[in-house]
Amino acid sequence: MKPQRLSLLLLLLALAAPASAAEAPKLFTEGVRTADPLSPEEQRLKFHLPDGFKIQLVAAEPDLRKPMNMAFDSAGRLWVTESREYPFAATNAALARDTIRI
Repeated sequence: MKPQRLSLLLLLLALAAPASAAEAPKLFTEGVRTADPLSPEEQRLKFHLPDGFKIQLVAAEPDLRKPMNMAFDSAGRLWVTESREYPFAATNAALARDTIRI
């Protein structure tokens, strides 16, 4: 990348960055609609499935918190990543709570 473009890119990133750490949470919550979580039964009623399909509850809070990714393996097990710290990294590794659950 040309030095002029890199300088412009760095300037734009600096202007877009929050002035302080206290302002960072506002950037992540601005425009995000808050809603109370639904119970598993309330959520199940909102699903519309094609004929012949069924839905089964396999996990719910408090067993899972902030699931990010899910995948089934060849043995039929469900793998789920939880990122309870996202979007802010834990400040102390001993207190980090992100997990992979099977």
